[in-house]
Amino acid sequence: MDAGLDIHPGELYIFPQRSSKAIYEYLGVEDDERLLFVCKSGTSTFRPDRDQFLELRNRPGGAVRVRTSAPDQADGFVYTDPATFLDPDADGFSSRERQRIRTLKKDRLWALTVQFFTIKFDDTPGVGLTEARLAKFIGEHASEAESVGLKRSISASTLRRAIHDCGASGDRGLHHFLPDKERERGPFWDPFILQLKAELIDEFWSPDQPRLTEVQEAFRLKLREKNEALRRLDADLLTQPTGEIMRLWIKGAECYYRYKARYGVRAAGRRYRGQNRAIQARRPLEYVMFDHTRVDAWANVEHENGKTILQERPWLMLVVDVFSQVILAAILTYEPPSIYTVVMGLKQMVRPKDFLPPELLRFKNFGDFWGKPSFVIVDRAWENTGTAFQTMCESVGIRIIWAPVRTPEFKCHAEHGFHLLNSIYWHRLPSGIPHKPHVMKQLGLDPQKKADRNIQQMNDGLWYAIRKHAFRVNDGLGMAPARAWQEGFRNHNRPMMDDVTAFDTFLGKVCQCQLSTSGVKLDHQRFHDPKITSALLNDLLRYAKASKQRRAPNSSGTVSVHATMDWTCESIHVWNPKARRNIKLPNILSRFSAGLSWEDAKACREFAQKENLSFCTEDEMLEVSAALMATYKTQVKDQPFREARKAARRYRPRPQLVRGSTIEEAWEEPSATGMGGTSISHTLPAAERMDGRKVIKSARRGGKKASEKAAKARKAKKEQKSQASNFPEPPRPKPANKQEPAVWASIDDSAARLKRLAEALGVAQC
Repeated sequence: MDAGLDIHPGELYIFPQRSSKAIYEYLGVEDDERLLFVCKSGTSTFRPDRDQFLELRNRPGGAVRVRTSAPDQADGFVYTDPATFLDPDADGFSSRERQRIRTLKKDRLWALTVQFFTIKFDDTPGVGLTEARLAKFIGEHASEAESVGLKRSISASTLRRAIHDCGASGDRGLHHFLPDKERERGPFWDPFILQLKAELIDEFWSPDQPRLTEVQEAFRLKLREKNEALRRLDADLLTQPTGEIMRLWIKGAECYYRYKARYGVRAAGRRYRGQNRAIQARRPLEYVMFDHTRVDAWANVEHENGKTILQERPWLMLVVDVFSQVILAAILTYEPPSIYTVVMGLKQMVRPKDFLPPELLRFKNFGDFWGKPSFVIVDRAWENTGTAFQTMCESVGIRIIWAPVRTPEFKCHAEHGFHLLNSIYWHRLPSGIPHKPHVMKQLGLDPQKKADRNIQQMNDGLWYAIRKHAFRVNDGLGMAPARAWQEGFRNHNRPMMDDVTAFDTFLGKVCQCQLSTSGVKLDHQRFHDPKITSALLNDLLRYAKASKQRRAPNSSGTVSVHATMDWTCESIHVWNPKARRNIKLPNILSRFSAGLSWEDAKACREFAQKENLSFCTEDEMLEVSAALMATYKTQVKDQPFREARKAARRYRPRPQLVRGSTIEEAWEEPSATGMGGTSISHTLPAAERMDGRKVIKSARRGGKKASEKAAKARKAKKEQKSQASNFPEPPRPKPANKQEPAVWASIDDSAARLKRLAEALGVAQC
């Protein structure tokens, strides 16, 4: 051994920073006081000085001393199960765990004893391998072994096996003597049993996903047939493994690849692959998550008189801030996920929550959770991947991040919010659904019959639950979300909309339509105001294509415009590229369109056509709307639940004037933009663009398969059209003979013609 260094010539080392596979042998110290290491698998050398070697030995991953020259077995550290050093008599262990700890201690003590005698044998020359000499050798060192806490003796045959099987002289690590728990125990079984075992494992971990009892029964059937054949030959029968042994065989063979073969790559990844860290934000409102779910509670659907006609489970949309995990918006509605629920969430998120009760707003500044996000994280549902949502977010300066398909953990904070609201609020309601349907049935629970509140009352209680969530300590944050929100704005400013009114005009479905002197016709609804339309045409006709205009000088002008559709058809917002703002254009049917959604307007039109009702004047349209709502009300009561819940979602009774109603009139100075007298500047991206706005075209839904299907459809239509052009056109029937119109004959000699005319009249020619 070199002075000052724990190193001997002939020792083997691995230097992971140079190579994780190459093993170097230490040969000694050279004349220049450098240590010489030579690679066992090549001719390369490594010559560090003493200080460098000491640094490598004490640095993690610098230099590792090994006991063998095999790269796959190069490990100088003996890995022992930590449970070996536990006290089996301590509290908190089950009987099985206590037995396992005692077994580990017993195995380790036996391995240390055998190692002790084997190393002593290597260090003592001249000891033979006969039974008598080994027994004498063990007796000579028994007292020494007992003095160090080991067993007093072992058998001679055990020592002989250890000398041959447990390493070699100079390489007697403890891992050679410890029992191998993972060793294949197949040799105890007949080769035919081992073959059936392999088939059993492969069949269970196959994509067919058979049950455990099915593969066990197939195993027993094959073994029974084999034993019948052996019985006819008067041979010994094979022992049948128990069902528990077969289950342990299958469980012992489980791994990532077998699990993937049975359950798919996604399930195997969730079970075996390490999770990446969730998306991280550096400040509030940097990343915001949107998600929908159907709540675990029933709400009463009521008609205009407040009487319950049906129970339904509403939809809940949450907007959650990634940095602080506070809930920025919560939309509870019967409307399934759509672009309009997303718009409602955006509107609620960017402004203070003045709609909340005063006791909530005054509670520790609870209404302070609002602002403009930089990124929104949404899933790839239809309402989020369409052109309307992308164009809308591009217009207001919000960027989109789409979550991977069927990966709810990407939006973990939103899912966590749903889970907390379930435990805090929904599952505690009388109409809550705290368990799976089959468990609810076994417990005899029917929460639908216990519904005691409508959706508005549910929404009021929801905000109290959100307040509790905001001021409850979050384990991941180490503080309450409300405090994390407040701390985030100590070093960062809150991003806000410069003009919330202008922001609202960009929220909704964006489409391209035509503006003429009679306004805009969109989905059978006409939006027109003479003054607003005139102002728009005066600004926009200069941008219209000349080829699209009529040629006559007194003809009306038309221009293609971008319109933003709100949830109701009361009005649309037309983009004016000259003024760089959206202009509100009202519906000409102001009474009919008040509070009427586009879906309801379409349903009214189809209902009038189906029932052959008059649908011309605005009064007739109001009558049709009332008749349609009455139809929905009847369907909710009489139809099965599947159809009744669809009708309940559409059932929105509209307020009507009755005798005794109080009417309040309000007056406001009109303006073209809906703003006040002074113009407020804002910096919405749509207003700052120098080019014209365009509707964003999203990728084809369905990916490569949808593109191939569309290509085949186009090819088939083209072939059908070409085949039709090859057939000669049938002869057209000739029209019936008509009297030819008189044709004036050309006059060659006018004098002769006048002479004949004078003779015919009997007068003299002039």
